[in-house]
Amino acid sequence: MFREISRTASGKLFLGFWGLSVCVVVVFTLVGLLLLDGEIAGGILMSTLVSGVLTVISIIVSFWAGNKSYSLARITWLALTVLALTSSLILLKAGQKDADIALTYAMLVLTFPLGFIVGPTVGPALSWASSSSIFIYWSVFVVVGYAQWFIFVPLFVRRAREQP
Repeated sequence: MFREISRTASGKLFLGFWGLSVCVVVVFTLVGLLLLDGEIAGGILMSTLVSGVLTVISIIVSFWAGNKSYSLARITWLALTVLALTSSLILLKAGQKDADIALTYAMLVLTFPLGFIVGPTVGPALSWASSSSIFIYWSVFVVVGYAQWFIFVPLFVRRAREQP
């Protein structure tokens, strides 16, 4: 699959951003494990900030790189959203009061630009002390982000390509 993606310049660019995204998650996880006294959840949650930017760029590049890269970008985006939720819930249970803030930043990156509308709209309505509130907030971000990156933007790109 990687060989097929790398046949074009846009495919190579996609693999570069996608590969960096994966490396960031691995490195931050190892740093959390080895240097921060086993704080893996914090390392993973912080990695979604940097990796999220790289993943969003790889999603955009995947529109020109082909269907296989687009599928890989979608899986990576979904995995990052799940990692952000899981690690923030672990941190919340461990008594970290800023877990919700880190989750918000991660989801803002992954759902840019619509996340900047959703976050301030939904956030004030929730009680951040509970796991269920964090899950609801995350779910709204995921639905909006998924619709943006994997329904509306591809539709816009297809229509733009069909224009003479």
